[in-house]
Amino acid sequence: MEPDYLFELKRCLINKPCHVARTASEWCIEFDGNVQIWMPGPWRIVADGRVTFGSEDDGQRFGLPAPLDGEACANTLLANKKVLSVSINEQTGDIHILFDDAIQLDAFTSSRGYEGWRAYFSIGDARWSAFVLGGGEIAVFPA
Repeated sequence: MEPDYLFELKRCLINKPCHVARTASEWCIEFDGNVQIWMPGPWRIVADGRVTFGSEDDGQRFGLPAPLDGEACANTLLANKKVLSVSINEQTGDIHILFDDAIQLDAFTSSRGYEGWRAYFSIGDARWSAFVLGGGEIAVFPA
């Protein structure tokens, strides 16, 4: 019987803290336990019922003396927070990660043609990749 790959991905994230890193073209959310979620598209962090950081905020001034450092902002918001639950919409490919203190991270599919987030995780000794294809379909295959 084949495993439920998305269930296993969600299971790999529970009780894990994370670290956010910015590359030239995308963001990487790295969780303890060797799980990474790469996000080339839009994502956000919600706290106290409001968007407190959106990926498009990185480098913006918003009247501040210096451009916003999105990596530092995201890591401050998620510092010492552990994942409580994960939901993945299998029709749209959107992912919702709930952390301690009701802080959530959401990544969503914004295109019918461009890929959304992708994740790398393990089931036993095997490494797997989950890709959100344009339009929201999710494909899982060996890494």
